[in-house]
Amino acid sequence: MKDAILETVLITSLLFSMMLLVEFVHIRTRGRWRLPLSKNRWGQYALAGLLGVTPGCLGAFAVVTLHMHRGLSLGAVVACMIATFGDEAFVMLALIPGQALLIAAVGLVVGIAAGALTDFVLKGEPQITSNECHELRTHEEDEFEAGKVRDLWVPLHPIRVSVLLALSGFILAVVFGPVGPGEWNLIRIALLCLAGLAWLVTAVSSDHFIVEHLWKHIVKGHLARMSLWILGALVFLHLLSSYTDASRLADGSLWVLTFVAALVGVIPDSGPHLVFTTLFADGAIPLSVLITNSIVQDGHGMIPLLAHSKSSFLLVKAINLVAGLLVGFAWLAVSLYMAEGGIDCLIVGFLKSKLSVAFW
Repeated sequence: MKDAILETVLITSLLFSMMLLVEFVHIRTRGRWRLPLSKNRWGQYALAGLLGVTPGCLGAFAVVTLHMHRGLSLGAVVACMIATFGDEAFVMLALIPGQALLIAAVGLVVGIAAGALTDFVLKGEPQITSNECHELRTHEEDEFEAGKVRDLWVPLHPIRVSVLLALSGFILAVVFGPVGPGEWNLIRIALLCLAGLAWLVTAVSSDHFIVEHLWKHIVKGHLARMSLWILGALVFLHLLSSYTDASRLADGSLWVLTFVAALVGVIPDSGPHLVFTTLFADGAIPLSVLITNSIVQDGHGMIPLLAHSKSSFLLVKAINLVAGLLVGFAWLAVSLYMAEGGIDCLIVGFLKSKLSVAFW
């Protein structure tokens, strides 16, 4: 339960910081920041895919945040979630760096193709429900003049103080370790930079922005409901993982194992998927099984979308599941057709001799 609460604090704080920065940029540009993306769908897929292949869940959270406010299409979310494999990326880069780069490349290509196909079939952006907030709004009262920053603090608005204290607490929790990575790395630095930017925006924004945009739109409109869903999902996943042992799955046939790897990938969590990484590193399963799981799974990246729109969550997961099965079964079929897993041996041998040396 403690781990689920700490993860909820981390994810909720990240989402709040990202949503706040998106809202701030939207106000500053009067919505013009979305024009290049709206006119370039392939640019959306490439951007989302590249954010997806970055290790960890930050890139996936950013894509979901932009999609929630109509900055990116549903196809772009598909591209990101196929390309990403969450926190498992760090373990894969440490244990199997060559194969990790190969899987990332495959996921990026498959993700972009699946994202484009998704938007083509759905004819653009489907409306999920009529009562959800999709648009960012601007008002005449929105002003961000540097010379007036001191006036914003006299008198101090209670909401501004509360948010600044909450962000300060999150920053201290990341610095001293209870929340986030247990050691200093790029992810920890990124968390601090993101929270620091959110703190700065809160400090220099007008009272109108604090009340109308930060409190009414972000906190009351999105974050309160999302945090409860995130906590519930994480508690359920922790209970599920404590009663299952995915390592026993390696005893079945390769076709069944590939299918099971895809089903396990549907779980929106970082943890169960590590079994397939360790099994592959030990030589117990072929590369096709690990690729299948990596394409379908997305770490914690989809949990915010689950809280925002259940139908979008299920649709993206279904598309990822189909894509993972198609690629996994095709890879396995070719591997079995080539004597003694020839294609796996050729590719992995090349990666071990070339890419692994370059990576390290």
